[in-house]
Amino acid sequence: YYFGKGDLYKAQNNYRSSVVLRPLQPAAWFRLGTISMQLEDWDNALTAFTEVVQQHPEEAEGWANIAAVHMHNKKPAEAYPALAEVRIATCAFACTWCAMELMFAALLNMSQCCSVTS
Repeated sequence: YYFGKGDLYKAQNNYRSSVVLRPLQPAAWFRLGTISMQLEDWDNALTAFTEVVQQHPEEAEGWANIAAVHMHNKKPAEAYPALAEVRIATCAFACTWCAMELMFAALLNMSQCCSVTS
């Protein structure tokens, strides 16, 4: 509600309350992280995005935001491992789509073969 109205301080407080009550909500942690970044609350942003990637290690945007926070804090050595995770997560995502594309192509080919023989 407050995020939509642009009241980032109240939104941040509400999201903090939300993740205290239900800590296994990576979407809420992610939103808390983005709000914290907008408020330049870098420590809380890092905490929030760290929670996101602990719950979902394949979350490339969470890793990218961790790297962005470290770069903002002038800690490139700490940003590098997060950037490596972005690459891993992005490659895994791309490989999944490639595998699905190959599976659909094989199914399409099989259905065309079956229709020719029928």
